Amino acid sequence: MTLGYSWIVKKNILSPNGALSVIGLPSTKHQTFKRLFYITKAPRLSIRGEHAHKLCTQIMMCLKGQIEVNIDDGTNKETLILSEHSEALLLPPGLWSSQKYLTDDSLLIVLADIDFDENEYIRNYQDFLNWVNNHDAIK
Repeated sequence: MTLGYSWIVKKNILSPNGALSVIGLPSTKHQTFKRLFYITKAPRLSIRGEHAHKLCTQIMMCLKGQIEVNIDDGTNKETLILSEHSEALLLPPGLWSSQKYLTDDSLLIVLADIDFDENEYIRNYQDFLNWVNNHDAIK
């Protein structure tokens, strides 16, 4: 089952002086990624995220450790695991997402295709369900 997310394949090139990981960035509705942020020092088993975006597409990559990502489209739920060995995760708008940090040393990096705008966040789960129902009715 897929809730609209997709995996982005990561190419790893190993050499004696280090490892290079390359990810091709996909085109999105907004065409470019405008913002990059990262989460460090999240205590083991702490939960972050717990919101949805109305407009923003995100790419999530775990550079160190292991992170459980829970995704919800208002009807279906799925749990994925990100680690430094996994591909990057492309999350389109309209999905509720939370991240549980499974190790103390986890490092999550996120690219976003729009600048920060608090008005495009949905931070309450019931508001998200209402938005999904209204959004589906408009389609």
